[in-house]
Amino acid sequence: MGAPRNRKIPLCTFGEILRPTRHKLNLTLGQLSELTGISVATLSAGETGRQPVTDKTAQNIANCLRLEGAERDALIQAADETRRAVVIEAQELLGRRIASKLARKIKNMSFEELASLYAAIKRARIDQKVVVQLQLQFQQDLTERDVRAITDRFVAPKSAQDIQNIANIARAESGKSIDEPVDVVEFVEFEMPRIFDLFEYEIIPECSARVGFFGDAKIIPIGKRSARLVRLLRLTSDVYENARRHESSAVWMIAHELGHLFLNHISRARQGSEIDNAKITRPQWYRTAEWQADEFAAAFLMPREACDSLTPFEISRKFCVSARIAEMRKRKLVQRRAA
Repeated sequence: MGAPRNRKIPLCTFGEILRPTRHKLNLTLGQLSELTGISVATLSAGETGRQPVTDKTAQNIANCLRLEGAERDALIQAADETRRAVVIEAQELLGRRIASKLARKIKNMSFEELASLYAAIKRARIDQKVVVQLQLQFQQDLTERDVRAITDRFVAPKSAQDIQNIANIARAESGKSIDEPVDVVEFVEFEMPRIFDLFEYEIIPECSARVGFFGDAKIIPIGKRSARLVRLLRLTSDVYENARRHESSAVWMIAHELGHLFLNHISRARQGSEIDNAKITRPQWYRTAEWQADEFAAAFLMPREACDSLTPFEISRKFCVSARIAEMRKRKLVQRRAA
């Protein structure tokens, strides 16, 4: 993957304090939730700047993390700043860009300038819903862009061995050998930000997600000609909590989404000429994003080199996966050896 660089997706000030602090203590969002009694989704929303943080919540977190002196004051002050943000929504890209530019300048505006601006907006009768959070974060701006979910059609072809090699690199980056099970929650929270310089994750309440939504992953290029890629991962709180309990379907779902990120499955709308010129009505299985992501999940959770000599039961026990997933993995490995 290469050495991680120093560029990071900016969090809100509260998140810039909280996340490094809990990472220093090796605390996941789920573990912090258990300590504080605050839901994972609420902690994630506060950390990423999607929701104001109450003083009671900030005090609770500071107490549980045993913050004192300047560290405690900084966290409490950052929480106060989140409550002074004005939240509005802008559906159109132009509206978001205007609001973003305004957000960067508003702190330096005098009272007279603010009053004049308010009067102008009031005269124009602008819909009060068409606004943006004044402390607009870079990551939020990206997630709201008109970019479709990852395509299930054409991606760069990769063989099962190609994908296994990438999965092995991912495991090595986290210090895991091919014989060790991977905790996907810890991998997302601690390792992904270290492996990829522009990565962000968020946990959303199950009730706020659309019907049938459990999680998604997106890779979005910055600029039309830029090689910089932003990797975004969203999970519902129930998937996150189930993965913490090592529930097989949730673990598989997260590993599948990680596959999209490691295999560079850029949103179809931004892939360009490679897709336009493919001219294939029925793509080969090795060129579909979903097959590749499933293959990554299997290779990441159950490395081929470790599974070749094991029975499905042993695979299930060794790598903490369900008997069905272990059976499918073993069957595919046997078929490939026979081919």
